[in-house]
Amino acid sequence: MRTMIKLIALSGLILALGPGLQDAAFADLETYTATLSGAQEVPPAATPATGTASIVVDTDLLEGYWNLSFSGLTGSQTGAHFHNAPSGINGGVVFGLPLGSPVNGVWTMTAVQYGELAAGNIYVNVHSTTFAGGEIRGQFTLDSVVEAESESFGAVKSLFR
Repeated sequence: MRTMIKLIALSGLILALGPGLQDAAFADLETYTATLSGAQEVPPAATPATGTASIVVDTDLLEGYWNLSFSGLTGSQTGAHFHNAPSGINGGVVFGLPLGSPVNGVWTMTAVQYGELAAGNIYVNVHSTTFAGGEIRGQFTLDSVVEAESESFGAVKSLFR
């Protein structure tokens, strides 16, 4: 009897949501990574500093869960940002990061910013007292894509547990 009620509830939900349910069931989680060095700065910075960064983007919500870790700066850190420009070109700041290492957070991006990230035009830059324009830089590149269940599809599946 309980199974019958679940089947009726699911049938009603599917009819109500229509054919769009299948398309909306999954979001992509895209992972972008960057390796930071002074050689990627424009102009290049002679520094022993290095770092890594990643952004995991929920493509439905346009939220990027980011982290940044670095070491070896030749001066005190004065800032860190995500910038918009292709490799080899300096670009404007699109998102500010807190001072310190390691740091992490969430970047709620616009559709245009997501498009720039997907095109390889977003980089992370760490500034210091020695290199005010940036001591280390890393361009984000797509590393992996994972299909993830959305909350609504997870709720439908929970009817059968």
